[in-house]
Amino acid sequence: MSEEKNSEVGGYHAKVALSLLVLVYIFNFVDRQILSILAEDIKADLGISNSDIGFLFGTAFGVFYSVVGIPMGKLADSWNRKNLISVGLAFWSLMTFMSGTAKSFLSLSIYRFGVGIGESTATPSAYSLLSDYFSPRVSYCIINIFKWSLPRSWNWLIFRRCNFRYLEFCFS
Repeated sequence: MSEEKNSEVGGYHAKVALSLLVLVYIFNFVDRQILSILAEDIKADLGISNSDIGFLFGTAFGVFYSVVGIPMGKLADSWNRKNLISVGLAFWSLMTFMSGTAKSFLSLSIYRFGVGIGESTATPSAYSLLSDYFSPRVSYCIINIFKWSLPRSWNWLIFRRCNFRYLEFCFS
């Protein structure tokens, strides 16, 4: 494949970037949901209540994800976005691993704070990267593909009878 084809906006590298960012987004989503899958085991292991589990699902993760997401968006505009996603992915992976070693509610809460901080790097950086890789003519479409990549979105897509020619348009 020629270098000209690889470097064009929306070319081969752009599609590879979209695929990798979708994969990171899926990991991001799965990592958020893993606590709900293991809730009963975590409650039994750590001896915590339903309200404690609710705190871990919502406040411990959500507040840090939302609040830290704002400066991460600013950082994504001024720093190397690929590095920001890489550092964030490594950090939230470490915090997820550490969550598995938690021996108390406090340590698990701190690790969930870290997961929220790490995951907050992904979405702002991905939006910015995708806007660089694809032309303005199709960037809205690419952002939709990125956001609709999760299984919970597929049901909505099918329910709304999405015309899959829309996807062809994005990649033409």
